[in-house]
Amino acid sequence: MHWIGLDMPAWKNAGCDPKDRITRATFSYKLNLQSNTEKKQFSLASVNRYRLAVNGHTVMNGPARSPRMQCYLDNIDLSDVLHAGENRVEILVESYPSQPADADHEGPQNLYRYDKGPMIAVKSEAWPEMEKATGWTVRPDRSFSPDGSMHLLSGPTECIHIQREEADALPAADLGSAGSNPWGEIILPEILPKPIPNLIRKAGGFTQGQTIHADCGACETGVFETETLTTAIPVFEILGGNGAEIHFTYAESYVHEDGEHIWKDIRSDSTGVIKGIVDTVYPCGGRRHWEPLWFRAFRYIHVSVKAAEEPVTVRPLGFIELRYPLQVRTAVTSPDKWVGQLYQISRRTLENCMHDSYEDCPYYEQLQYLMDTRLEAVFTHRLTGDILLSRQAIRLFAASRTSSGLLQARYPSARAQIIPEFSLFFLEMLLDDYMQTADSAFVRTYLPVAYGIVQVFQERISSSGMFSSMGWWEFADWTKEWSSTFGTPTAATVEESALHNLHFAYAVRCFAILLRELGESEQAQSMNRLAGRVATAVHLGCFDNKRQMYREGRTTKQYSQHTQVWAVLCGLAEGEIARNALRHALQDPDVVKCSFCMQFYLFRALEKAGIYEETMPLWASWRQLIAQDLTTIPESPGQPRSDCHGWGALPLYEFPAVWLGVNPGEPGWKSIHIHPRTDMVEHLSGTCYTPLGPVFVSWTRISASRIHLWIQTPPKADTEVRMPDGQMVSLKNGSYDGEIEVHFWSGNVK
Repeated sequence: MHWIGLDMPAWKNAGCDPKDRITRATFSYKLNLQSNTEKKQFSLASVNRYRLAVNGHTVMNGPARSPRMQCYLDNIDLSDVLHAGENRVEILVESYPSQPADADHEGPQNLYRYDKGPMIAVKSEAWPEMEKATGWTVRPDRSFSPDGSMHLLSGPTECIHIQREEADALPAADLGSAGSNPWGEIILPEILPKPIPNLIRKAGGFTQGQTIHADCGACETGVFETETLTTAIPVFEILGGNGAEIHFTYAESYVHEDGEHIWKDIRSDSTGVIKGIVDTVYPCGGRRHWEPLWFRAFRYIHVSVKAAEEPVTVRPLGFIELRYPLQVRTAVTSPDKWVGQLYQISRRTLENCMHDSYEDCPYYEQLQYLMDTRLEAVFTHRLTGDILLSRQAIRLFAASRTSSGLLQARYPSARAQIIPEFSLFFLEMLLDDYMQTADSAFVRTYLPVAYGIVQVFQERISSSGMFSSMGWWEFADWTKEWSSTFGTPTAATVEESALHNLHFAYAVRCFAILLRELGESEQAQSMNRLAGRVATAVHLGCFDNKRQMYREGRTTKQYSQHTQVWAVLCGLAEGEIARNALRHALQDPDVVKCSFCMQFYLFRALEKAGIYEETMPLWASWRQLIAQDLTTIPESPGQPRSDCHGWGALPLYEFPAVWLGVNPGEPGWKSIHIHPRTDMVEHLSGTCYTPLGPVFVSWTRISASRIHLWIQTPPKADTEVRMPDGQMVSLKNGSYDGEIEVHFWSGNVK
């Protein structure tokens, strides 16, 4: 395949310099079809963002993010938009300079920068002539200028000066072959098959908001509302308005302000104001459609119209949702409304954080972070069984490996960032994938990366038996106690951090389990010995006998839930020691608390220690979200920056995997374990996805010690059913339907 674009003299003659500024151009092609029976598929690669339209209808937004000097090929079906005769294919492409002239022209952090301007490559069995530059024209887009005032890592917003006369269309040039030249030099990005499906495009309409009209010299405003927070491309029609100024402000919620203080409460409280990311359009009269090139995350759009010498009308045409095509296969219901509500809110959160990669949040960064991704992948496995996006994340993070052996904390990213602890989540992701699939071939590919991560930490272990700061960002959690150090535990700034060392021990234990499953018993034993040595050093240096907890460091007399959690999960604290440490961590007021991003691990520690029922009071933070009319899970409770953050979608795991208790008995779900927690709510029902088929579990509390239990599994599945008190339940043809005496009740049933 060959890249098509313009050479540098042509760009400069057109008044553009792709080396200095963000550059846009529209690639056009006239495609003639003899009949409607012809094949109507073709493949498209692009350097940086594009929008494909055929005969005026937008078909695709892309491309999928990829490692540097690689691009993925989008396979696109044009059956719905092509017709016999002449068809107009237009591709709006944006490119980003590696060293922009000013901050406004710095592209999104989640895409790489190339200095050759907008480029495309086409592959078509049906129309091979499209693969050549001949026949394509390139029209530089003079209407666009970036607005970096609210850059926020996702890239500058749009400032569009609609032109009465467009720039001249220039004949496209063949820029060269994709991939390496005969000497193995990669001059232009290589093009690879895309390992994930195309994003789905789903039309939606605003639930509130009317056409806005402003007479000459007048200012008018309006608010357009969606039913729930979404990730979508809004579409508006603009009539007239020569010289007018139109601002589109996107917000996840209304906010309240008092001077410089801004806070969130009820998200739909319209007595507040709408603040956020802004696109600006300057019309030039006539009838125009406008939509941003890439999606925005919003629940509300505030539109401000300032007319000049001509009246202007702004009419909403709806929006196009963009998201990863999830086939949801797990559902949970309960008469306790909050259970179902939180499950749906969590599902929507995950869907909004899944596009061509996982994202920490769709409103701001739109970056794939390892810490977030590990949890989002686990939630995806439970909700749908889909492994394509989680495996793509593993591939991408493996490709991010630095010379140190550590992985980049976020990837793909134009700016490399190292958070040492984040590399540990990669080890956990490999085990997660194997437990879901039992596919040894896939995880074996990444064993060298995993060994390299372990080695980086191991080489830094000192005579204390622990490792100290690595010299990068030692982030652990966004807690108020660590806000002055940007989420870095206090101990990590002065000495060895018990938190980081115990998390390392846990991740190495996960790696040891994986190696044992792969038949690498000697290496597994070596990893377990390493984890044991580090954990023992933490115990000797940091355990406080008086408080029955682990300090944050040998001399740092601070305590966190996080450190107790990792102590339990890595196997250092067991039995009564584990229960005492966790109970103190939950109850003592001076202990640093886990935020939403660490609640999953806190719940796992309580589960492992045998006191999972003590999670029940913790659900208050999630239930409060319903009272605040949130439609997604925020980054943190209280005053979150983002109202949609995938790491908080905990119910997607908790309800099916723990409350209903459906889990793989062996890697790849070769057998099924059903261990329901019938002590959490009085009634719960759900259908859980497994590769063997759906599993249905339901119970209703009849009395303090009696329930009606209904279980339906695939008849041929090897299934074990065990109740909270340890008694086993026998299935007949994969089913059980009857009353059962349960002798264990926590007293926390609500």
